[in-house]
Amino acid sequence: MSNILKISAVILCLVIMLMLLIACANPTETNQTPPVGNTGTEVETEVETEAETMALMPSTDGLAFEINSDGVSYTCLGIGVCTENVIIIDTYEGLPVTHIAQEAFANHKALTGVTIGESVKDIGNSAFRGCLRLSDISLPENIIKIGMEAFQDTKYFKSASNWNNKSLYMNRCFIRENQSSQQCFILDGTLTIATAAFAQCQNLESVTIPSSVTFIGGFAFMDCRNLKSVTIPNSITSMGEAPFLLCLDLTDIYFTGTEEEWNAINGITQANIPQTTTIHYNYQPE
Repeated sequence: MSNILKISAVILCLVIMLMLLIACANPTETNQTPPVGNTGTEVETEVETEAETMALMPSTDGLAFEINSDGVSYTCLGIGVCTENVIIIDTYEGLPVTHIAQEAFANHKALTGVTIGESVKDIGNSAFRGCLRLSDISLPENIIKIGMEAFQDTKYFKSASNWNNKSLYMNRCFIRENQSSQQCFILDGTLTIATAAFAQCQNLESVTIPSSVTFIGGFAFMDCRNLKSVTIPNSITSMGEAPFLLCLDLTDIYFTGTEEEWNAINGITQANIPQTTTIHYNYQPE
């Protein structure tokens, strides 16, 4: 009888050991459940999402873009993962990048240089304002519109060596006039005048614009209370919003073209020219 009990005990032990081995090889359903996101389908979805994200963020510059309302061009929205130097590309997903959004890079303290693609025509207000280390700026040759204070408080803006006789230029763009100026002769070869370029220059009395300029930015002469005369070439094809707002003492505009050419300027009816201002057509500069 004792032998039978011993054999039974051995068999029982073997059965228990076998059950333990089976349990280790096949964990319960609770232990088999992998963490969320680690199933084959979910991993594939994550990979696809990551690929789509990379497609929206070119590895060469890391910028963020948004399709414009016209459906055929893009706006650069901001810094993305860029650090010290930024290159804003000409095209994104086969379409031109034509705009830089308002405040797109504002107050980015690490930014030291920016190269803007030739397709960009419009830089938004305060786009680079407060980029304290930004000193190396390359604008496209045919930029049209530069927004208000787009480069205010950058290292480039604050460097005295970049100011030419109280005027700040950037490539072919007139950016800002010193508020102490009494008269300004914009350099020949300048293409565009930035938004609010002369705003609140209370001492300013006269401005001469060369025939190379094609665009006068919005609020360009806003609140120049002592401005009396402006010479404007017939090369101007467009003006921004209210360039002569609050120019209460503006008595004379000397226009080198005909009255018909003057009236054909895009935005001229919203220029806020005082009714007391005399426009002299067909003016011939000395």
